[in-house]
Amino acid sequence: MEGDRGDQKPLELAIKRIVSAKLLVKPRDNNGGSLLRLFLASSVSGAIHYGWGMQISILTPYAQLLGVPHMFASLICSSGPLAGVLVNPTLNYHSDRCTMRMGRRRPFILVGCLLLSISAMVIGYSPDIGHYLGDPKIKCGVFSVRKGASAMVIFGFWLLDFANNTARGVTRAMMDDLSVGNKYGPQIGYVLFCFWGSIGVTLGLAAGATGKWPGWFPWLKTEACCHVCANIKGSCIASVVYIVITMALTMAFADEQPIEKKDVDTSHVQSFSNPFKCLKNMSPSTTQLFILTGLSWLALYPFFIYNTDWMGREIYHGNPRGSREELHMYTNGFRQGCIGLILSVIARTVTTAFIPKLCHKLTARTVWALSNFLMCLLMLTAVIISVLSSNGYRPSSRHSRTEPDPTLVAIALGIFALLGISGSITQCVPMALAFHIAATEGGDSQGNAVGAISIAIVMPQVLAVLTTGPIDNACGDGGNTPGFALSAALAFLSWFLGLLLLSRKSDISYSMPLL
Repeated sequence: MEGDRGDQKPLELAIKRIVSAKLLVKPRDNNGGSLLRLFLASSVSGAIHYGWGMQISILTPYAQLLGVPHMFASLICSSGPLAGVLVNPTLNYHSDRCTMRMGRRRPFILVGCLLLSISAMVIGYSPDIGHYLGDPKIKCGVFSVRKGASAMVIFGFWLLDFANNTARGVTRAMMDDLSVGNKYGPQIGYVLFCFWGSIGVTLGLAAGATGKWPGWFPWLKTEACCHVCANIKGSCIASVVYIVITMALTMAFADEQPIEKKDVDTSHVQSFSNPFKCLKNMSPSTTQLFILTGLSWLALYPFFIYNTDWMGREIYHGNPRGSREELHMYTNGFRQGCIGLILSVIARTVTTAFIPKLCHKLTARTVWALSNFLMCLLMLTAVIISVLSSNGYRPSSRHSRTEPDPTLVAIALGIFALLGISGSITQCVPMALAFHIAATEGGDSQGNAVGAISIAIVMPQVLAVLTTGPIDNACGDGGNTPGFALSAALAFLSWFLGLLLLSRKSDISYSMPLL
């Protein structure tokens, strides 16, 4: 066994560690009760990711429908990266040392789920709350700025991000705890966590894509809440129901054992500055990896922020601040964008399964370079079809100026799906290379490499949310084309630098594929 393991290449092992957690592997069912308990204990992951899927599909469109300008809509997304940096390390530290009778993780999961429920209700009922705060009466189908509702939506989504990080990180840690000593393998907990997460994201995106909630439940409509708002309100209420059911299952079936106070290690206290200390003494390989990872995420994240807004504006010719017809086209467009996101999730999941084989055959650097080149082509295609659509070009001449052309809609959906491939590679390969660098360089490089790549993922997200909207506003008429053009340029730069670094080290074999 030791000899067989030694024959496996370090990078291949590292990549498998990163991506195998996303693949649902069916274990041998020798103890169905134990596996069923783990399966039910991890179900809350679906509810957590439901809210995340709903967020990425409706956040920027809904905020703009309530009056938030396009250039400021991206700023709302800054809560995600900030919560990841501030909340996760703190909660992981304290949950490791929690001595409550419920166990180490379940108290934090309970609090996170309660906060998720509150945030969902705030988002869903934000127009009604804004009406009580003094927002003017509205006419359905007519845009009006609602400051109170906008403030509540911003607060709700920020609370959702922090609650999501509260529950998600601790749930993942709990499943790792429950998998220790399990005959199905130490990764089964994380596999189930990701399986439920995939279901939750898909359901959240589907909830945003449908427009039938008001038809099923007419009471969702109020004098302050028309069809679009009522549809989002229905999605949020469904989220709360999902959270309550799965939280109860997790609380009941997660068989955590409390720890004694005497067993708690209090000798090391983390500080918020620790994550950034790894940048001081990065090795040349880690520095190159840091630069390429940052460029890749900086190229990808603007589409992540404005994908459904792009579908509503550029492809469907809608405008959240326009006429009744433009408002209708915009809402149809962002719902179609939700379908595109579902295709992206499917493509991402399938791609993840093949990343180890691709990296084994082509080397990780080549796969990553191809991914960045694909991203560049896709963002450039998005810019081209945006210009064609906005200028009134119609391959199908029977369609009017205001209707979306089905050919361009199909191309846009293809962009969503194919960007799932680039997104999967951008998420998996850099971290796998960081583990590989840590394994080959030894010493203190493990914390430096992994910590540096974590920062290289988070900081470009913060930079993107701070600059994408203002760039769109400064270089265009409020659309998304300028930001996407910049993304294409950054993806091209990342591809070029990857090839340049690869050519300088062309003598390195797959067994030592450092950047």
